[in-house]
Amino acid sequence: PEVGAKDDRRIAFPTEPFLVPTVANTLELRVDGVACHEGATQSQGHYYSFLRAADPAPMPWHLCDDGNVIDVAWDRVAACGSAFDVCSDTGGSIRLPAHYCGVAGFKPTSGRVPLSGHIIGYDVGMLNRLTQLGPIARRVEDLALILPIIAGIDGYDPWVVPMPLDDPDAVGLKGLRVAVCLDNGIATPAPEVAQAVRDAADALSQVGVEIEEAWPPEATESTRIWHDLLVADGGAWIRRLLDEAGTEEPYPLIADRFFAVAPISASELTELLSEWDRLRGAMLCFITGYDIIVCPASAYPAPPHGELNSMGDGHTYARIFNLTAWPAVVV
Repeated sequence: PEVGAKDDRRIAFPTEPFLVPTVANTLELRVDGVACHEGATQSQGHYYSFLRAADPAPMPWHLCDDGNVIDVAWDRVAACGSAFDVCSDTGGSIRLPAHYCGVAGFKPTSGRVPLSGHIIGYDVGMLNRLTQLGPIARRVEDLALILPIIAGIDGYDPWVVPMPLDDPDAVGLKGLRVAVCLDNGIATPAPEVAQAVRDAADALSQVGVEIEEAWPPEATESTRIWHDLLVADGGAWIRRLLDEAGTEEPYPLIADRFFAVAPISASELTELLSEWDRLRGAMLCFITGYDIIVCPASAYPAPPHGELNSMGDGHTYARIFNLTAWPAVVV
């Protein structure tokens, strides 16, 4: 179908892409759609990007999953291709696929979009602030169209705040203050990632934005706090979600990350919650001097399929904004 056209046909993706990766670096590819995995999969990526060469046409479609480019047939695109999707983000699961696949993804402010009906719902207790639902699409303009549709109170999620949603086109860029983070003190970005951040800062500077390289030292504790919160009960809350979904065998990455840790005591938990609040307070003090933070979505470009952490844990740049509950976008 044409891009943006509705297509009701549905077929199941294989749980593991089995086609041989192809070298596509010589092709000028464009993103033509994004589709969400259905059900439990073996793939580390949460979302697929569909790409094809711009010229000459027609050229074969490709599937980009965690940066791995694979030839795909047209019917797979027609069956599950989409102009946008609504996704969830607890530690980067909107922003990292967007970063890897070359699309736009937006994690809204906590309490902006209801979690009703999502597997990590509003009823997971203290951790619900970490998860936000938001759009992923080919262009920023598409994100702006989708957000007003999904935002706002729904009568179920008690944590949603009836916040006004202003027009982004009404924001004047000239005079805005931007903090640029090129290294968060946890994971040094790859040279090409750091250069992309510099290029973004340069582009903003050319339209009158005030640029300053800055990052609060307290943020170096963010990944530890994020991880400790998720495993505070030894992964019991995640096991409950998997049981409710009928998942008998969790993906190994989930099991290794969340089920191999013993639960902490009640006193340790309250101290951990205090650390979380102190971090949020430090970040709030920092942001009072700025309007925007520009930083990497991840420290590294897309890894080979199946090797998510082969270059190290580059996701530290994403998790801090789950802890603060602030909005974050990948463009």
